Amino acid sequence: MNLPLVRDSTKTALAEEYARSPNPKASALSPAGSYGFLRESSNPDEATRRALEWCGRHGLPCMIVAVDDRFVVAIPTTVKVTGFFQATTNGLILPELRSDVARRLSNVTTGWSAVAVGNSGNAGLALEALSEQAATDSALANCSSRDRNCRVIAIGPFLVEPQN
Repeated sequence: MNLPLVRDSTKTALAEEYARSPNPKASALSPAGSYGFLRESSNPDEATRRALEWCGRHGLPCMIVAVDDRFVVAIPTTVKVTGFFQATTNGLILPELRSDVARRLSNVTTGWSAVAVGNSGNAGLALEALSEQAATDSALANCSSRDRNCRVIAIGPFLVEPQN
């Protein structure tokens, strides 16, 4: 299980333990890299609830990233995940555009999404793309039509930056 935000040693241990564990199971992740993992629950809903409880024990919001043997959120691989993306509070996006960006992203139910911003804070979005690369390319093209020096700041629910 290759969770972003989690230390490499934790990723290795979690991958081995999670893969060996019987279903139903679930894994949750916080923006600080803490996680909750519950296995051998009575059903997937119970595993999900308890994984969120365990992950959130430090007072940070968590999201479910895997249920049983499937990721339920797309995990970016071409960029470094640095946290959770919140359009309504992101200082790189013009304040008057934030709620619209958040609303449009909240309507996405399938595929990949990405957000790019330019020097002036104009945002370009890609919604329901077929791949991470297609979402990135589309968001950059959309942003470049209204701003300059655009860069991707979010893929799916994650805040991202270029890999080193």
